[in-house]
Amino acid sequence: MPGSVTPPHQTASTNGAIGHGGLRMAFLPAAPVLTALKRMRVRCGCLDGLEFLWLEITRRCNLTCAHCYASSGPDLPLTERMTFADWCRVIDQAHALGCRRLQFIGGEPTIHPDLQSLLEHATQVGFRQCEVFTNATLLREDLIQTFKKLGALVFFSFYSIDPAIHDQITGHRGSFERTVEGIRQLASRRVRMAAGIVLLPQNAAHVKQTERFLRRLGVKRIDNDRVRGVGRGQQFVPLSTMPRGELCGACWSGKLCVDSDGYAHPCVFSRFVSVGNVLDDGIGAIVAGARLRAFRHDVFMGDRGGWQ
Repeated sequence: MPGSVTPPHQTASTNGAIGHGGLRMAFLPAAPVLTALKRMRVRCGCLDGLEFLWLEITRRCNLTCAHCYASSGPDLPLTERMTFADWCRVIDQAHALGCRRLQFIGGEPTIHPDLQSLLEHATQVGFRQCEVFTNATLLREDLIQTFKKLGALVFFSFYSIDPAIHDQITGHRGSFERTVEGIRQLASRRVRMAAGIVLLPQNAAHVKQTERFLRRLGVKRIDNDRVRGVGRGQQFVPLSTMPRGELCGACWSGKLCVDSDGYAHPCVFSRFVSVGNVLDDGIGAIVAGARLRAFRHDVFMGDRGGWQ
């Protein structure tokens, strides 16, 4: 991670306290010590650069999940201002900045007509890891073959071992069976895959059973997260919750999201903040810009700022 090197000129005093610029931090309370260490990391460049890029290539989705942070659905546009050439330019610019990981998201990215071509372009440019986050209900044979050929990591959403609960969360009857079939197709072709389970009132009580079910299907990586009060997820959190309270605290660390209109956000959940538009500014200017840096600084220095 950027800025993770040992701070310059750090020395150990004779009594074991850490000294830096005359500051004897061992005698400070915990909070001031942490603040001082964070400031060191900021000076070392931990808020700079681009390491992970989300490309939200469409807002359209065949499902209407109750908690969707993007409020996606079948009636939204398939494509908007960003063209294939625009997406390729963003990928090229991100790679030039040193970014080597990206994830195609939506909406449902597998319905976008250019997904395969964009995956191929990102791989040819030199991205080490390309990911696709899907609901796995629309996995055509040609898509699966492309994932396999390019070594893409396929993330998919899954909610419950109970088909009725899964379908209730997605808003579409039969989605459980279609997702399970998609997982089986990925597993049979040995495509790299991982599952994400969002914990909701409907499914939280049996998440362990759901995890065991997924492992029997061949899924080795399973990530859990609480529902975020963004988009339709707002119905599950108190109305008094501030938008920044829904962030995980790690969006200071080299992340950026670009949506289908070209707007850039610090992460997928910080849609309430725009730090520029790639159609006007380009990725390089956005990453180096004051708006993104100010957001990263506030998150990192705040109580929720991670220590990565």
